[in-house]
Amino acid sequence: MRIIDICIWYEALRGADFRAFVKLVQDLSLDSIVISTSDMRLIKEIRKIQPLLETSGTEVFTRFSLVAIPQKAKRVLAKVRNQVDLVSYRVKNRQQMAFACRDRRVDVIEQPHDKWIPIFRGDWRSIISLNKFVELKIYPIIAYYDVRKAANIMFLYRRLVSRSPAKGRENIILSSGAPSSKYMVSALSLEKLAEELGINTFSYSKIFAKIRENRDKIKGLTPVSGVSIYRNGENI
Repeated sequence: MRIIDICIWYEALRGADFRAFVKLVQDLSLDSIVISTSDMRLIKEIRKIQPLLETSGTEVFTRFSLVAIPQKAKRVLAKVRNQVDLVSYRVKNRQQMAFACRDRRVDVIEQPHDKWIPIFRGDWRSIISLNKFVELKIYPIIAYYDVRKAANIMFLYRRLVSRSPAKGRENIILSSGAPSSKYMVSALSLEKLAEELGINTFSYSKIFAKIRENRDKIKGLTPVSGVSIYRNGENI
């Protein structure tokens, strides 16, 4: 199974030695990574370094992490949706959770590690039917020196997984959420901790399909969801 880390913050790369970073990615057996930012001004910068990082054979994708109330989020989504491979929404309350679950332009819902925001049955129906992903990050767990705080995060994550429908566990995904290279984790660590939490690791395969779908939409190859344009038996 191919494992992808869907959240390595661009800050982990700025000013870093690219060769050392690429070697670290290889040492961690990460075939694919997603470079994330919450600053629209940095999207072009990330896309410029993308080919440099891919010279090692690692697939590199881009992501925008949205932090805004729903009214503002709609305007931002209209601007960034066709600029990146994935769009995530950092939810802080039930209103934002409901919006993130239903807006088709949001791919990933960033579940907070320090606050319980319930995901209702109707939300799960939207998540599954629209092939969205609920993201849990490892970074807060390994960053805390207080074992009790780390245990509380694990408890919250397990609670979310245990209350999700069986089918929905294919739409929960674990990432490092690494703000610097020292917090990056191996593909094996992502896989094993996901299994420990009860997450169906098929979610990693599903998010690859989501990225391909998004790229096809950006290229105009998928004018309507589920419909691809072909010419002479091949994608245009």
